[in-house]
Amino acid sequence: MTLDKALTTAPTTLSHNDLMTLLQQSGMVQAPSSNFRRMRVDNGTLVTLDAQGNIEEQYPPRFKGKTPLPALTVRIVEPPVYYTAIWLDPDESRGGFDAARVGRAELNKSFAKKYDSGFIPEYKGDADAIFDELVAAGAKGKFSADIKLQIVPDNGQMTGDEVIYTLTLSTTAALDWRGSRRNPEGGVVQEENFIVQLATFAMNEASEAGGEEMAQQKAVLDAMTALRLGGVIADLYLLRAQNADATMTWTVPAFKPVHIEYTTPAAALPSPVGADESSDEIGF
Repeated sequence: MTLDKALTTAPTTLSHNDLMTLLQQSGMVQAPSSNFRRMRVDNGTLVTLDAQGNIEEQYPPRFKGKTPLPALTVRIVEPPVYYTAIWLDPDESRGGFDAARVGRAELNKSFAKKYDSGFIPEYKGDADAIFDELVAAGAKGKFSADIKLQIVPDNGQMTGDEVIYTLTLSTTAALDWRGSRRNPEGGVVQEENFIVQLATFAMNEASEAGGEEMAQQKAVLDAMTALRLGGVIADLYLLRAQNADATMTWTVPAFKPVHIEYTTPAAALPSPVGADESSDEIGF
């Protein structure tokens, strides 16, 4: 997308890719860091992986008595990109689906993903058609999301070139971020989902500064823009979720906003969706 084209496009129609391209072309932001890694929840502990995929650092759940404490503090470089994923595997006893059933055995040992509208990476190719064919053959996908984060050092000082980690959010974690149609305000392991928390945080800041209703509304919209541009700092908790009959529990990464930077350091801004070459999650 060229700068000229971007200037004639209504802001509400700009994708995240287009927005970042526009800002880079205008000289207002720099090219993003190419230092990408992954993090994941492993046996209840959040771990970061090195370039070879080995565990590098571990962040276990923390408590003061029974009160959860943050495992770490992060900058949200890029908010969640939502999709439904199907793991393709010839051994269906492991919970996957054999792509050979639709004549695509070469796709086994990878994920088929169908992205939510508005967050479709450029490399997707015929992904939607393949995904739909798999579903028609009986495959079942799981709603997930990928979020990009930078870890805030203990001293709170960031250089902007910190490693950018991709964390895949499970269905529970994704719903705790944005809520659901049944409960658009609530989370799963938190009373309110992250988006509602962020809006409330921004509104309260404006109110404490003496802002009236219009100023508070503007603060909420500005906070959502800051989130897209990598300007939100959050505490990351590791909370426990359980099924209805409490026979199964699992750990969920949950976020609480602690700071909004309405002017974002350029070096901390995200890369375009799908540009993480270190990812072990394969889209096609």
